[in-house]
Amino acid sequence: MAPRTTISIDRLSATVTGDDTLAAYLGCSTRTLWHVAMKRHEMYEKFILTAMPGAARRVFVPNGLLRALQAKLRAKILTPLSRKLGPHVTAHRAGKSTLDAAALHLRACAVCDATTLPNTNPVKHDCPRRGVKFRLELKDFFLSTRRSWVCQYFHEVVGLNECVSRLLGQLLTTGFRDSRREKRNGVPQGALTSGEICNLVADCRLDGPLIEGMPEWRYTRHEDSLYFSHDAALPSVEVKKAIQSAKGFIKAAGYRVSWKQLQVHHWSRPQRLLGININRKLNIPANEYRQLHHVLYHAKKRGFEAQLKFTKTATVAALHAWIDGKLNYFGRVAPEKAAKLQRLYEAAKLGPEANVHATAPEASPGAGYAVDQRGGELYVICT
Repeated sequence: MAPRTTISIDRLSATVTGDDTLAAYLGCSTRTLWHVAMKRHEMYEKFILTAMPGAARRVFVPNGLLRALQAKLRAKILTPLSRKLGPHVTAHRAGKSTLDAAALHLRACAVCDATTLPNTNPVKHDCPRRGVKFRLELKDFFLSTRRSWVCQYFHEVVGLNECVSRLLGQLLTTGFRDSRREKRNGVPQGALTSGEICNLVADCRLDGPLIEGMPEWRYTRHEDSLYFSHDAALPSVEVKKAIQSAKGFIKAAGYRVSWKQLQVHHWSRPQRLLGININRKLNIPANEYRQLHHVLYHAKKRGFEAQLKFTKTATVAALHAWIDGKLNYFGRVAPEKAAKLQRLYEAAKLGPEANVHATAPEASPGAGYAVDQRGGELYVICT
């Protein structure tokens, strides 16, 4: 392993020199520490989650004792080390979000900033935001992070001795069987420490060589999603060369690429990063905006109960939670659009009866029309 930067925590390296000092530093007994290290495989409850057909994930949920120890490991060791990571890592870090990752790939352009204001028209110009972008996804990111990599990180990068490094490697990983039914040891997805330890190991093994080996590309990693952007609108041949170059660094680091998730974004198409459009500015995807507007508009007319089937939610409370989450996220990306949706949401909360327009006067005999009001809708019927 050739780390890009050496992380040293004086207090940690000076205090933790063996299993007894590690237990004292974490606030537990040495017996408890070794009990968890030896029995950790039995302290996980395992699930298989299928978000979409053919995309199954193994999730490991720690029990009470293991969970409590992982909380101490994260607070006293992993979180201080994660503060040393660069801005290219945006997942599993306090104060970082998908907005930070998207903003790093949005080039500065004074003309675009001036012409994206309200009541202004776009101006044709040579924009630096017309560059190409592509995304690579790592396969089995958590379980691919081996116990030997974790031990090597603590020993070579942090500077702990081999005894403590191996003990931490045991505490932060678990055993499993891969697709070939062979026994492996890797970081379990679902543990409290999984995200931070995988970030730290990947920063040394993968992020550092990628940043140094592809300096003309802007690079960020959000968990297992790798994003690359260039200032120029490169032809497809150059983009393929860059993808193969990134593949070489990923393979050398010991990870694998999920080619089904490969995405290449040119300027003529919506350039989306982690669900955020970044063509000219940070913006909400049009389909998501229309979906939420559709739900709120019809909830205003017919009530929230009528929208349960469309949104595939079980209860009205779950529907409100879904809407609140969408509005909160939209408010961080595009506050003006979120404000319009928020006003529509407040009107929908009043109920269909409060949103009925003023009733037309009753038709006099011989007027040629009749008025009927049903279900919050006003009908004018010709006679």
